[in-house]
Amino acid sequence: MDPNRQKTAEEYFEEGLAYFDANKYNEAIEPFKQAVRLKPDYAFAFGFLSLSYHQLGRNDDAIEALKRATQLDPSSGAFHGQPKRYLDNHEARKYWFVSFGKTR
Repeated sequence: MDPNRQKTAEEYFEEGLAYFDANKYNEAIEPFKQAVRLKPDYAFAFGFLSLSYHQLGRNDDAIEALKRATQLDPSSGAFHGQPKRYLDNHEARKYWFVSFGKTR
């Protein structure tokens, strides 16, 4: 692999996902942020960025990333197609994180 080649958004996402799956949520954040920097419409990466923040108790950051994910893909089954309900209600947000993510 060319050492000067930039990673793609998908490669950053896969890196973040590997950290996320290993319960290394703090380490997962930067690759997910790089993925959305390179591909600003990457709803799924915003979703996992949100979950990573949530796992660290950074709920304000988690909600901002969730807002972006639902703006990008409001009809996605992953976001339950009801972003306002999930953003406005604490228990509903908790349900979203439990249903979509791997709450540990």
